[in-house]
Formats: sequence, C-alpha cells, structure tokens
Amino acid sequence: MILYEDREILVCHKLAGIPVQSASVREKDMVSILKNHLAEGSFTARSDSAHSHKESSGCAGNPYGIPRRQTGIDSALSLYVVHRLDQPVEGVLVFAKTKRAAADLSRQITDGSMKKTYWAVVETSPDVEFPDVKSPNVEFPDVELSDVKTLHEKTLHAKSEERADQNAQQEPGEWHTLVDYLVKDGRNNTSYVSDQKDKAAKRAELQYRILRQWTSAQKTLALVEINLKTGRHHQIRVQMAHAGMPLYGDRKYNPQCDRQSSLALCAVSLTFRHPATKKMETFTVQPSAEVFNPFFEKTII
Repeated sequence: MILYEDREILVCHKLAGIPVQSASVREKDMVSILKNHLAEGSFTARSDSAHSHKESSGCAGNPYGIPRRQTGIDSALSLYVVHRLDQPVEGVLVFAKTKRAAADLSRQITDGSMKKTYWAVVETSPDVEFPDVKSPNVEFPDVELSDVKTLHEKTLHAKSEERADQNAQQEPGEWHTLVDYLVKDGRNNTSYVSDQKDKAAKRAELQYRILRQWTSAQKTLALVEINLKTGRHHQIRVQMAHAGMPLYGDRKYNPQCDRQSSLALCAVSLTFRHPATKKMETFTVQPSAEVFNPFFEKTII
C-alpha cells in the first residue's frame, strides 16, 4: 500500500472502497490506517515491489538519513491531507508529514503543477463504434495490469445521441476535450450537468483519449486515459456519462451497470515536485479491478 515514505511525504496506493477521511470513528479510512503505520516506529524510504515508481530522481532512498525516532513524537505522527480520491476510486495519493510539505503540495495543486492521470473503462451503446485500436500509437505507464433518479437519467442521456457520431470519428490516441457546467446536489451526493447560465454551476474541463477497446458478447468497452483540468465533484464520472461513455461499474451515473462490479476508475499516475528536494517525482500504480485485465491480454478486438 505504501509506495514511498520519507520525513516530508508519504505516497500510497489507496484501494477502492476506502475513504480518504471519514467522520465516523467506526469506519476505516486512509488517515487512520496511515497514522497507525506512523505510530509503529522507525521507517525507511520504500518502493512497494507490487507497484511501479518511475522517473523518480530524488527518492530512491531516504534523502535525509534520519530515522523517525529522531524527528520527535509529534512530527512522527503528523499527517496532512492535501488531495483526495472518492471512496470507490483507487489510485496514487500523497500525504504530507509536515506543515511545510503540506503548504508546498497545496500550492502545486492550486497552480496546476501537480499532474494526475486517470485510467477508466467506459461502456458504449451498440450504436457507438470505436475505431480499430489494436495497435495504438500511445505510450502506457510502466505498469503490469493483471437508484439512479429521473433527473440523473436525463443528465446521462441528454446528449448521448448527439455525441455518438463524434465518438465514431475518434482516432486512437487522439486527445479530446470535454467542457461542461456541473451542479453538485448535496442531498444525495451527486452532480449533474446544467446550463452555463445556472448560478450554481461550475465549469468542468477534462481531456481524454481512447487507448484500447475490448468487445465481449454483451458489450463494447474502451480503456480511456483522462487528465483533469479542473477538480469538480464526481467530475470524470459525470462528464464521461454525459458524453455517452459511462464508466463501468458506476452505480450513480450508469443505469445499465453491473451493480456487482466495482467502479473502473484509477488514478494511475501522480507527478509533483518534492517539497524538500525540489525534484520532480512520478509514482504509478496498476488498477486492481478485473475489468482492466482484458485490455492487456494478447487478444484485443
């Protein structure tokens, strides 16, 4: 679970189903899990062999050479949340262990220099045809991949027919931009696409590209890579569904999903400047949801 740790930061792989921080003392969350880890004793900088940590130029070992027992009890148990992933989403998270690191990482989020890359598996309706992407000219991260309300239904499908033709014209590896205006409904913890003139709506932008597709007897699925330009509530899930490509396993925004499946969304890569060394670091993980596996088998339709 822990990809890397030193005196300033802790990078981990959050699994799907675990919240970053919960108000309930009975619910296990990442903060409580990691604080228990910090309380166990001294640490050594690490890179979990089950994950990939690439392009790291300053965190291969403990850059300070200071075991936790020398940093003081208070600092050893400090943990600051600087960004989050929704509970059903898995992927890379960085936590700060000092106020200085927290402030630095927060600035990177605000100015857009912290980069997060997501992979998602989306479902398509029979009338949407993706191009042949058996051999896309794109680079993959260095990992090995082993009650919807009426309002929401209208949001999901309002522009599906309009955008189906656009999807059919997409070329493999080509980047596309989605811009919508989202309104958060706090009563049921959802968001929906509204009009730009809606005072409650906030602009949401993302870029995506189709990497590969896989067709089974029941449906066509596509693996997409997504870069967020803004950070809105459930942004990826809402915008992709509104574009006619709902995420596999999304119980909130995909009325046709298999409710026994997990949400196919993973933050596979996180790049930021180390608060102390000032060197750019990139951490990657592999999605654990089984639906990702067919995209990396030899036979891809």
